[in-house]
Amino acid sequence: MDYTFLHSTILQWFDNNQKEYPWRSEDPDPYHVLLSEYMLQQTQASRIALKFPEFLISFPTIETLSKATNAQMIIAWQGMGYNNRAIRLRDCAKHIMDTFNGNIPSNYSDLLSLPGIGTYTASAILSFAFKHNISVIDINIYRIYSRVFGLDIQDAKTKNEVRTIAEYIYPKDNSSSWHQALMDIGSSFCKAQNPKCTLCPIPDCLYRNNPSLYNMKPAKSKKIEASFRNKPNRIWRGKTIEFLRNDHQLGHDLHDVLHSILQQNPNEIDIEWFKESIIPSLIKDQLIEYNAENNHVSLKG
Repeated sequence: MDYTFLHSTILQWFDNNQKEYPWRSEDPDPYHVLLSEYMLQQTQASRIALKFPEFLISFPTIETLSKATNAQMIIAWQGMGYNNRAIRLRDCAKHIMDTFNGNIPSNYSDLLSLPGIGTYTASAILSFAFKHNISVIDINIYRIYSRVFGLDIQDAKTKNEVRTIAEYIYPKDNSSSWHQALMDIGSSFCKAQNPKCTLCPIPDCLYRNNPSLYNMKPAKSKKIEASFRNKPNRIWRGKTIEFLRNDHQLGHDLHDVLHSILQQNPNEIDIEWFKESIIPSLIKDQLIEYNAENNHVSLKG
C-alpha cells in the first residue's frame, strides 16, 4: 500500500500545528530529549513543560545531573510524581558519565542498558534526538494505529499487529516528525474517551467510519492496592515525601511526619502501619533515611 498521501497530510498538519515544548527543536539536544522522556513516562506533558526549564537551571548538563544527591533530585522533582523516577534519572546520568564518557548513547542496546529506559524510551530517544529511522510506539500511537486499522485492543493479537504496522507505515526519512505528530494527534483528537474524530487530520480511519465496531479500551483486572484509612499507600508515600521536601534541611520526628500527613495525632495503629509499610518502601526506593533509635525521618542525602 502506498502511504504517500497519508505521510504528506500528517507531516503538513504537524508543520502548521505542532505543540510547542521546550525540549522540541529542529536540532534537539539529546540531553533535553532524555530528560523529557523520563519526565513524560507518568506525567502529563503540560505539567512537564512548566517544570522543564526550572529543572534545566538546576541541572544544565548530564554531568551536573550525575552529581546530584538523592535529596536534591527529590526536591527538584516536586510536582512530577513518582519520586523514584528522579533517583533512576540521576543513576542513568551516572551510568552515562561512567560508561559512555558523558555521551548519551545513540544505539538501541546501549540505551536499554541505562537505568529506567525501556523499549519505548530507547526508540523515542533514537528517533527524536538522533533522527534514526526507527518506529516508536507510545500509548497514543498504539491507540491511533488500532483505530485507523480497525483492530480490537482487547484481542491478544493486536499488540503484534500494531508492531508490524508501526515498522511499515512511518516515513523512513522522517521518523521524528511523524511520531511526534501522531503523539500530538493522539493527545488532542484521538483520545481514549470521547475522541474528536471530526477534527482529526488523519484522512482515513476505520474507527471514525464506524466506532461501534471496535473495542478501544482493554479490559483490566482490578488491581488491589495496599491501603490505609481508605487511601492507597502510594498516596501516603507521596504525602510523606512532600512534607519532607518542603522542610528538608533537618528532617523530622516520625510522630511529626505522621501528624502532618494524617492531619491528626497518630495512634499506635498509625505508627505501626507507618513503620511497617511506608518507611521500608521509601527506604527501598532510596528516598528517605530513618533512624530507628530516635525515630528521625529525613530525605536521603
